[in-house]
Amino acid sequence: MKYKVYFLAAISLNCSIILMDEPLNAMDYESQKKAIANLKSMVAIGDKAILFSSHISGLISNLATKECVIANGKIIDKDLKVNVGGIE
Repeated sequence: MKYKVYFLAAISLNCSIILMDEPLNAMDYESQKKAIANLKSMVAIGDKAILFSSHISGLISNLATKECVIANGKIIDKDLKVNVGGIE
């Protein structure tokens, strides 16, 4: 429940840049679907930049306009499109 509150607080502040670290962690499937729908609508409007980290490749390929892979603190690949699937 705590992570849902954090997520809602982050998207409701109406900031032009939102930074999220693993935004779907600790959410059940239905909550993840709703969160993804909210993020998609924010991206579609186009007035916000959302930077997020995630290990869910389906989320990344579904939402991201640019991607990079970081390992050991270094960028090892940019604009990689991962189409493994995931929560949609």
